[in-house]
Amino acid sequence: MAAAETVTLNSLVGKSLLRHGADGRYDLHETLRQYAAEKLAADAEIARAVRETHATYYAQLLIGLRAGLRAAGQVQALNRVQCELDNARLAWEWLIARRDGPALAACAESLYQFFNIRSRFLEGAGWLGDAAAALEGMERAEGWLAVLLARQGSLLQRARQHEEALAVLERSQALLSGMDEPLEMGFCLIGLGGVHLRRKDFEQALAAARQAQALFEHGGSPDGLSYALYLQGLIFDRMGEFEVARPLVERAVNAARQSGNPRRMIAPLNLLGDIACSQGDYATAERNFVDALEISRQLDDRFNLGILVNNLATAYHLTGRYELAEGAYRESLLICREQGDQDGEALALNNLGELAVARGKYAEAESLSLQALAIAEELGEEWTIIVCLYNLGEAASAAGAHARALERYRRGAALALEVSAVDQAARIAVNAAHSLWLNGERAAAEALWQAALAHPAIEQAEREKALGWLAELGGTPPEAEDEALLEAALRRWLEES
Repeated sequence: MAAAETVTLNSLVGKSLLRHGADGRYDLHETLRQYAAEKLAADAEIARAVRETHATYYAQLLIGLRAGLRAAGQVQALNRVQCELDNARLAWEWLIARRDGPALAACAESLYQFFNIRSRFLEGAGWLGDAAAALEGMERAEGWLAVLLARQGSLLQRARQHEEALAVLERSQALLSGMDEPLEMGFCLIGLGGVHLRRKDFEQALAAARQAQALFEHGGSPDGLSYALYLQGLIFDRMGEFEVARPLVERAVNAARQSGNPRRMIAPLNLLGDIACSQGDYATAERNFVDALEISRQLDDRFNLGILVNNLATAYHLTGRYELAEGAYRESLLICREQGDQDGEALALNNLGELAVARGKYAEAESLSLQALAIAEELGEEWTIIVCLYNLGEAASAAGAHARALERYRRGAALALEVSAVDQAARIAVNAAHSLWLNGERAAAEALWQAALAHPAIEQAEREKALGWLAELGGTPPEAEDEALLEAALRRWLEES
């Protein structure tokens, strides 16, 4: 009903040729729609004019929703796009056929926000990729093409298609390098930083995030600034430098509030919850997870919902509320399977395995974590492989199978050192030392506990375990922090094993 006047529409409703729904939209009976389509197809000139009018109307609709998709009216804007998605698809296809670069680039942000927030990453990447392909080779299309490629690459990165994302984002970066588009370049760099982080290239990830921060600060974009600060915090968190990460993430939350974009709050709140969990502040962790979870539910952001339910379950688990933890882990597992998020599925299965260890159900724990490990190994997700091996070591150790436990801890420690997963290396060192102690290897156990306790990346729960076991052994904790001890002690243990 694009561009039709209200008087005309009401007249058609009165003649029962249209139906006016409670949502304010007009609907044509399918038989009448087919008849009208046949008549329209008989006149190519009129058909072209109708398609042009339709595409212009829905392109303007998408452009008009850009601000709402990043502001307090986000839910309503998302629902409007969802309601009009079939029409938007027809309009998009027409714009692609016409190679209408300005209109495609102008609509790209709204489509990106919709597909990103609603966790339809590959579908959105397909839409944007089709548009980018149509503009390839077109004169003076570089700016429009860069916009489309940056958003396609960001969605591919969210879908864990890292190599494809890297190629697309680097192409966008190359196009933008010759233009004065600081906010677009900042957006592209955030995507590149995310890819580098997934590839464990912390140095390049951090350089991209810091460059993006400078561009967003210069361009006065609190929304972009929030993302750049969050990405830096995430990088330092992955490096085990929680005290460096936390203030960056707190600044990201403040910038997100200033931007008025509810969704920008989710990731930094979740990360603050993770950091609080690592430091033993479970009440703060739970508050942050619940706040982020509420926003995710409001936006129907299924991807983040699966992550947050899992993280909230961890807070329940660590505070001994096992029934709540199991229910939340199972909810996360269902969401991840529904979304096709295999890494999330593996993490939920392994967390159920960790819960089974805490409940003394060692055979169940082994079964769950072996399922998780198989998925993680197929995906090549190193961090998930490490946590699965850790829990398999825990299950074997608790069942008295110390030789099997130590073999799993060795595999996990070697991989943790390879990918610089320092917090997981410390976690494995603490629990491998316990198995060594029970296996009669007291000196090796004490060396690993000393090294883990000397590293600032050790989680509070693991610190308490190590201190308790070390006291039983008759040892004393290190007097000062020394980051180098952990890697040296683990490598020595791996070489001597």
